[in-house]
Amino acid sequence: MLTFDDIYGNSHLKERLIRTVKSGNALNSYIFEGADGIGKKTTADIFAAALLCESGSGSPCGKCDACIKCASHNHPDIIYINKKKDKTTIGIDDVREQVMETVYVKPLLAERKIFIISDGDALTPGAQNGLLKILEEPPSYAVFITMVPKAAMLLDTVLSRSVRFTFLPLEQSEVYRYFSEHTEGSDEQLQFASRFSQGIIGRGLLLLEDESFSELYKKTVSLTELLLSKGSGIGDFERFLIENKEKLDFIIDFMMIFLRDCILSSLNMSEQILCRDKLYEIKNIAASVSKKALVGAADNVLRYQKRIAQNANTSAAALELLLSIREEMNDKGNRSQV
Repeated sequence: MLTFDDIYGNSHLKERLIRTVKSGNALNSYIFEGADGIGKKTTADIFAAALLCESGSGSPCGKCDACIKCASHNHPDIIYINKKKDKTTIGIDDVREQVMETVYVKPLLAERKIFIISDGDALTPGAQNGLLKILEEPPSYAVFITMVPKAAMLLDTVLSRSVRFTFLPLEQSEVYRYFSEHTEGSDEQLQFASRFSQGIIGRGLLLLEDESFSELYKKTVSLTELLLSKGSGIGDFERFLIENKEKLDFIIDFMMIFLRDCILSSLNMSEQILCRDKLYEIKNIAASVSKKALVGAADNVLRYQKRIAQNANTSAAALELLLSIREEMNDKGNRSQV
């Protein structure tokens, strides 16, 4: 059974939640705001268990009947509202079925009934307005915990009736401590995952625990190295980007990390390089390509990221990116240039 002690970082947030539990005065609606993988869902489960725990200690005791049921996600007074597998949104019909039909039925075992909405960003305006009707005159025992990447994704009227908790990225040392205590891998792997995580534990875990994600990193770096060193492989790289368009954010991050490492190597700052497994290739690129060309390539990747965010044609944008980088290498790759 996880407790608040198992949450890394965001100590101010944990303290507020513990005070809320101890006071016995939980409000009806909470918004947990933060990036995916930052710990919102884990914290919501712990907060819900703490509110239902029979010990009254402010954190789940892990021993009472309520905690045992919460640990197995089997407590009848905790209702999880998620997107259905065949849908991309949570609509008003879902809210009627999963919330409105049960919210006014008193809790079966506890003093509270808790609704956890994991995909708050998927709530349609109609669904949010349905929730709003409940939040305007909620049953005293009802508690809603809604998770979103950004609170701005919710209607102002919903936000005004909720308490917002913002989850901030962790210090790199905290992420590394988590990986050291909960995962396996070499220190080099843990250090790289910690830096790549950008303060979001779930993001780094993908690199450590998901083999397909690790392969995505290796393939991205291999294609980027080929493009920078020889100006070749454009066709393969273009197909790779198109085939993995759902993972473009991660591919762009991997490209930027590799380009950053090449720039650091050219500045004789190799001790700060992240892609230690590609140290030989990085040094070769730094020795043959100017810093100006590498910075230009990085700028092109950032422009590509913006174009994709604006729903540009994936194929056209990918080809333009790769040709632009090759042009940087051909026109500015002379080592004499700064």
